[in-house]
Amino acid sequence: MAEADAQALRDALAEKYYKAGARYLMTQGTHHDHFFNYESKINRMNSVNVGPGKDILALWKAAARRSLRSDGALAVVGGFVLL
Repeated sequence: MAEADAQALRDALAEKYYKAGARYLMTQGTHHDHFFNYESKINRMNSVNVGPGKDILALWKAAARRSLRSDGALAVVGGFVLL
């Protein structure tokens, strides 16, 4: 899938969530095997260094800002991230 298509999909999903009444988006920040879905200096096993080469969390944060009109506040709760 092209990056533009993936971004459009994230934006469409975030917009759909907003229209359904959501004002926050919670996404997985750390996988059960301690693989980080964001760039990290403390864990080399993260989505920027290994895998897709992208900061997955930052991509969802950007979609949340655009569609949920959120300020993008970030809070890590037990491996999940509230955007």
